[in-house]
Parts: sequence; C-alpha cells; structure tokens
Amino acid sequence: MAHPTENCKGDENKKNICALYEVQVISRIALMPGSTIEGCCGDLESEHTIFHYKNKTKPTDEGTFSVGKSCAASFLKILNQKMPHLIDPIQNIQIPGTGQGQTTSTNGSEEQSIKHSNVATQSIPPINQELYTAINLFFILQNKIPKWALQRILLEIQKSPTKALDEKSVFDFVKVLAAHKKTLNEMITLAKTNHPKMKSYNFPTIDAIARKNWICLP
Repeated sequence: MAHPTENCKGDENKKNICALYEVQVISRIALMPGSTIEGCCGDLESEHTIFHYKNKTKPTDEGTFSVGKSCAASFLKILNQKMPHLIDPIQNIQIPGTGQGQTTSTNGSEEQSIKHSNVATQSIPPINQELYTAINLFFILQNKIPKWALQRILLEIQKSPTKALDEKSVFDFVKVLAAHKKTLNEMITLAKTNHPKMKSYNFPTIDAIARKNWICLP
C-alpha cells in the first residue's frame, strides 16, 4: 500500500496528509541546472520545497517529502506556515532569521545580511546559519532530499531558528559526509567545473567545533 505522502496531487490528498501527520516545512532549494527530481506532485525541474512529516498516532512513521512551488503554496496555506526563502547556490542562499545574522557565501568581499519574517528581533546563531547552508548545499549537489539526522537538524532550525543547536549536530553532519567519502569542498569544486557562477562558501564555526576533536570539516 502506497504511503500517503507519495501522492499529494489535489486538495483532498493534501488535506488528508495534514490531518494524519504533523507537517512542517524545513527548506526550499533550487535544483542545479539540468537536474530533475521526483516530488509527490510529479517530476520537478527548477526547485522543490521540502516538508517533514510525523504521524500523529504512530511517531515511527516519520520522514520528508518534496513538492513544487505551487503545490508547496497549497500545503503552506493549509498549514498556515510561511514559504521559506529559495536556497540557490548559483544565485544566493538565505536562511531563517533576522538581525545581525549573515550568509556564509564568500563570493565577493561583502557578506549578505539575512531576514526572515518569522523572527522579528533576534539573529540566529552562526552554528545554525552554517549548518543550514551546508546541509542544504549537500542535498542540492546530491540531488536528494534530507533524511534521518539531517532532516531533524533542519526541522530544529525551522522550529527554533534563534536557539543555538547542540554541537553534536555538527558531528552528525560530519558523519554523513564521511560516509559519503567525498568532502563538501570537493563536491562544490566539482560542481563549479560545470557551473562556474556557483558561489563559494566557508563554515568557520562548524569547522572550529569539528577541530575540537581533531576533525577537519570534510
């Protein structure tokens, strides 16, 4: 039997999913030029919005699904949630938060300040900023959607953007990269050979945390 989140076409299916599950938007990311990905509303070509779901009566039934822009807008209307900023490594990356927070793009001499309508006065911590950027970059370059530990990190950031993540989150991310057997910098460098306009990024906060245990951020 197909899982309810495998087909979200039509208002009734969306309402049914939102009735059965706690649903929270966790990110909205661009697809690299020429890439496609399968969403629950069909094949997607330019961007997809990613939602976390958790069964209201069976907590082990948990995961993520992604949808296109118009389908996401319909979900967000039902859920009364805001559409996240689009994360596009060729154009710009913005993350939840406001105030003095900054992106981690190193393209050019100025870093860009970020704003998000859900947070009025506080800036989000650097560890949240960098992990949000790095995790989403990883999945953009992998052309996949977040799963397991990394989906939970994104969920935590969306729910409480101004509350600093525990440093354990950095090691959860490092473990995923280690299993992938290719560093994030290597992935970015490889992507730049086909997409020279792609921005460069650094992650000083999470790299410093990783180095506490003699680990360099992969």
